[in-house]
Amino acid sequence: MFEAILKIEVKNPKEVSKSLKPELDKGENVKIKKKKVEIKIKAKKLTHLKGKINSIISLIKMIEEVEKND
Repeated sequence: MFEAILKIEVKNPKEVSKSLKPELDKGENVKIKKKKVEIKIKAKKLTHLKGKINSIISLIKMIEEVEKND
């Protein structure tokens, strides 16, 4: 089992956390720490973990862009 913990600084951590929760599997979670989100993800294969990381980063970028344009 492969595991990664991503710590990403965001403008609106509550909104990002709320948006990411449906994307996560059992045993994975999102924590808010000041202006950062801490995302713990797991996968059985390294390639799946990479895919999850890329998907999460893309979603966060999209959320940040929407926030910036509002």
